[in-house]
Amino acid sequence: MPYGTSLEDTDKTISQIEKYVVDNIPELDVCSVAIGNANMYSISSANTSTVTVKLVDKQDRKRSTTEIVNKATKDLQKSILGAKLTLSESSSMTMSMGSSPVSLVLKGDDLDTLKKVSVDIEEIVRGVKGTVNVTTDMTEGNPELRVMLQRNNAAQYGITSYQLANTLNAALDGATATTLKSNGDETDIVLSLSDDYKQSVENLKQIVIASPMARRSP
Repeated sequence: MPYGTSLEDTDKTISQIEKYVVDNIPELDVCSVAIGNANMYSISSANTSTVTVKLVDKQDRKRSTTEIVNKATKDLQKSILGAKLTLSESSSMTMSMGSSPVSLVLKGDDLDTLKKVSVDIEEIVRGVKGTVNVTTDMTEGNPELRVMLQRNNAAQYGITSYQLANTLNAALDGATATTLKSNGDETDIVLSLSDDYKQSVENLKQIVIASPMARRSP
């Protein structure tokens, strides 16, 4: 999905893909979804996701993994608009939507040259018989805001880099405040800053971090 796509919109698109998989791939065994990517010290990317489909044993189905992937690629590219889809085969009778089994990495200092070379290579590879889903990941890059912890000042409040990362992650991506239970169903209540508020660096500077010393610091 385009950079800046909300987690809610990404989830809607993934739900469409899940429905397609369940309704149109009778060889399905297990389908799992991972939205975004993050670690303890970074904010996740809500516009990316991976759907992994595990198929039944080869002897229990008529179609090969390649046939299933090719059919799903054609169908989803027609029905899922506004998203960049990459479907590929992987090991253990699985198919993945979000990663490629073969990739070429270009490195250089001239962005314009890299763009041109990546397009040229893409056209060449498209002409190779048997290749599918040939794409380039060459982009302008995502906007990035780096937050540096002033360790001496933070130490006065007992604040660590882990606490800073957790606070920012909760504010930007949301944190589960509670869970509602109704008729056997559970719904997480997630709180986060509004999208408009997140667009201002000055607003982000006002985020308050609670410290173990019962003091709060922006």
